[in-house]
Amino acid sequence: MNSQTRVLEKEDIPDLVDFLSDPLVDSEFVKPLSQRSQSIEERVNYYYYYNGFWLIAIDNDKFYACVAVAYDKDEELASISTSYISPDYRKDDFYKGFIEDCIDKSIELYNPKAIIVDSWKGNKNVDRLGERLGFKIIDEYEDTEKRPEGVKTVVYRLDLR
Repeated sequence: MNSQTRVLEKEDIPDLVDFLSDPLVDSEFVKPLSQRSQSIEERVNYYYYYNGFWLIAIDNDKFYACVAVAYDKDEELASISTSYISPDYRKDDFYKGFIEDCIDKSIELYNPKAIIVDSWKGNKNVDRLGERLGFKIIDEYEDTEKRPEGVKTVVYRLDLR
């Protein structure tokens, strides 16, 4: 296995767009990314160029995981978004380590006072991971732009300082 986890580089952008556009990947987001107002390419570029970074995991030149982080300077908050791990790599210890790497990189780059994660209500992987890493649920709401009608968004927060 030739696996690596690293920050996305400019030349990786088309491959990340292709990875997130794959129908199997896209369909696992609740609401699929392709059905949101911001295109997948706009989403990738937004985090890369304007507001944060992407952490990616690659095995033999193929993407198998990604997560985006945005940073709000005024609030001193890092927000984890668009997290995806291919089914063959969804072991608890990999997922936990991947998000810990994301948190570590956020601290290194921004030194935020807290990290926020949002997901859909009922996402057991995020619930379990959030609990293991010390995130607390701070809000639940409906947002039909981001989630299908009747599916709530849950916001988790990890205070760092």
